[in-house]
Amino acid sequence: MPLSAEIVLRLTTILTIAISPLLAAGVIGASRPALETVYSSAEDAMAACQTWQRHEGLFSTGRRSQPQRTRIRVCNIDLDQPVVLGQRYSVVVGAHYDRPLQELHRKLSHRFSYQAHQENREL
Repeated sequence: MPLSAEIVLRLTTILTIAISPLLAAGVIGASRPALETVYSSAEDAMAACQTWQRHEGLFSTGRRSQPQRTRIRVCNIDLDQPVVLGQRYSVVVGAHYDRPLQELHRKLSHRFSYQAHQENREL
């Protein structure tokens, strides 16, 4: 027995109404930024960054007669904001680069925010 146009239209309308909120929730959820962990102190944020730092290996730079070995990931504290910046050199694990370390590109990978204490902010 073939379906009438009216039944097909009703079924399509019901499915559209039922599925629309699910699609909207998926779109809204995908556009939200990931929640950032805020550490209770600068020491905790630095410890978290150093744990992250140890997950990748070393590389070397400088002259081959005196190579300087360093980690691919580095942690630097930002003195203007309560955050430790986790950066990664754009290099390959175990490789040697003849360029000085300060000339190698670093990109921001992670931010380890911490709560700023008011007494530390007053200068």
